[in-house]
Amino acid sequence: MVHPCVIHLTAVPFGNWIVPKLDVFHVVLPSVINETKDLAPHVYSINAFRLKRQLIYFAVTAQIVGFAMENFLPYVTRKVFSEARKITNKDDEDVTKYDREEEKTYLERVREESELPEYDIYTDYAEMVVQVLYPDLPSSL
Repeated sequence: MVHPCVIHLTAVPFGNWIVPKLDVFHVVLPSVINETKDLAPHVYSINAFRLKRQLIYFAVTAQIVGFAMENFLPYVTRKVFSEARKITNKDDEDVTKYDREEEKTYLERVREESELPEYDIYTDYAEMVVQVLYPDLPSSL
């Protein structure tokens, strides 16, 4: 798998000039490079088809992973930790037996909501800002 940074490096107008200069192995492993000196030099060129496929792959993968992290992971962790809490707190006194019948469903919902993590408005605000400003990003180049 190729890092998304590679896509950005090869997509710039001077990618065929920049990318060969990023060869860190020439500095780190000079003895190995001297052994292969007689090989023909590699000419770097941008493969537009591969670039397009990688962009599509990263976009689709990011959407799938983001969807799973937002929707399934909180549900699974809440269920797992709820069951773990029940197992570890078996010896504790059950407070639900003191609930009045007309308040039982309300108090059950309140107890479930109190176990949820604290809502962080900054995360949603930052996501909205990114979504609003994302269409303007290519115009800055």
